[in-house]
Amino acid sequence: MYRYINKLAVLSGLALVSMAASCQDTEGKFNLYNGEERGCFYARKNPWKNCQKDVVRDNCPVICNACPGDVQCNIRAELKFVNPKDPDFVGYHSDRVQVEKVGSDEICGPNRFKFGCRLKKTSAHLSGNPDGSVVKESQIVQIFGAAGATYKMTVGHRFSDEEKLSATRNGVQRAQLQIGVNGDQRGKTFRHKLNKNKKPYENAGEDDWHINPLYNGDYFVEIACSDACDCKIVKKEATCSLKIAVYHGKTDV
Repeated sequence: MYRYINKLAVLSGLALVSMAASCQDTEGKFNLYNGEERGCFYARKNPWKNCQKDVVRDNCPVICNACPGDVQCNIRAELKFVNPKDPDFVGYHSDRVQVEKVGSDEICGPNRFKFGCRLKKTSAHLSGNPDGSVVKESQIVQIFGAAGATYKMTVGHRFSDEEKLSATRNGVQRAQLQIGVNGDQRGKTFRHKLNKNKKPYENAGEDDWHINPLYNGDYFVEIACSDACDCKIVKKEATCSLKIAVYHGKTDV
């Protein structure tokens, strides 16, 4: 009986391998539910959304990670600000995240998928206004089919004119990076160093602001996912950074 079950398991495994090997995307176009014709480029353009449709998944199983034996492994990260603790906060702060796949020369960009990755918005920012209102915007990362690869999310402070103009105001905020795999948040929330008593900009005279070289708003998070989507997430401090500011026609490095 044991030998029979073992043999059946082997045959089932071979059948699964054979089915996976024959799994191919449709080369031509196919009809969506509304009668519109699409090719598998439609799936590649936004697999996170479009591969939820059965007709797309059936016609584009390779892109949609829907071949026999494929493991669902989708990463979603959000870089966001929370409301300031100080109700009188007035100022501006902006951070951004960049994503790369280790071993690939492609960088994840906004509104387009590279190696299954897409960015929504180019940065996250927080603006506290003198009238007491607070405006926040998050940056979202989506990585589709992340199994069997390692990804590096680099978070850096974004120096800007808006921040320079508010440099004399009170309060410095930090964006929080939250990472989820298949809908489950993994690990703690990440932020850059507090930079106690260090502001992003220094004042060298009237209307003469330049970047503070001692301000450290950079770090990166490494996400290593196995073929089974067991993802290990580790934060590491950036060891080298270059900051350039232009003011009064001069360059400050």
